[in-house]
Amino acid sequence: MAGIDRRGQLVYRGPHVSVRFKLNRRGVQGVALSWEVGQACHDWASHKAKPYAIRISPRTKKTDKKHYADSFEVRRVLIGAPPVEKIIGRPPMVRAGAILINTAPYAAAVEYGEKRAHHQQKSHRVLGKTLARFRRPVKPSRQL
Repeated sequence: MAGIDRRGQLVYRGPHVSVRFKLNRRGVQGVALSWEVGQACHDWASHKAKPYAIRISPRTKKTDKKHYADSFEVRRVLIGAPPVEKIIGRPPMVRAGAILINTAPYAAAVEYGEKRAHHQQKSHRVLGKTLARFRRPVKPSRQL
C-alpha cells in the first residue's frame, strides 16, 4: 500500500507547521457514549423539544381528565446499532441520546387520528411537528 501515510491525512500545511488528522474510531465512540454527551442530549430534549411539544399539544375541555400535554417524558437511550462488543468498525456507531415520548394511553390516537364509523378525529402529529421544528438540514462538509 504505497502512498498511505500512517501518521494521518494532511489537513493543513503552513510555512511553519503541518497538521495531520488520523481518525480514531474507538476514541470517537468513547466520546459518543460518554455521560456528558447523553446529558447534553437529555438537557436539550428537556429544555427545547419538550416545552415546544407541550405548547402545541391539544387540550381537553374536561377538568377531570389528564391533558395529553401532561404526559411527555424524556428518556436516555442508545442510538444506532444494537450494543455489541465489536461494533467499532461499522458505520452505524452506537451513541448516547435522548427521546421525547408521550406516555398517555391514547397517544397514538392523538398523534395519528382515530377513525370510527360515526366520528373522525383529526391527527395532531405533535411529536412529528416537534421533530420538524428542530430538524436542521445537514450541511455538506467543507472540502480542502
